[in-house]
Amino acid sequence: MARATPIRSVGNENITHLAYADDIVLLSHTAEELKMIMQALESTAIKFGLLVSSTKTKYMIVGRHQLPGVQEIE
Repeated sequence: MARATPIRSVGNENITHLAYADDIVLLSHTAEELKMIMQALESTAIKFGLLVSSTKTKYMIVGRHQLPGVQEIE
């Protein structure tokens, strides 16, 4: 997958994503970086015969400077 900027540190480990079973949480500082990471995830999934469901994919912005309303990430 594309190299992502770590968004959190736990001990000596930098966290860029969380995964459990068939769920994945991608962490990013910007929408542009998230788009790049999503494209890399989709490309990697295809190599293994998997698809990322756009209807099941959710985006959430958290932080001090949240933007009002809903933003679309294509």
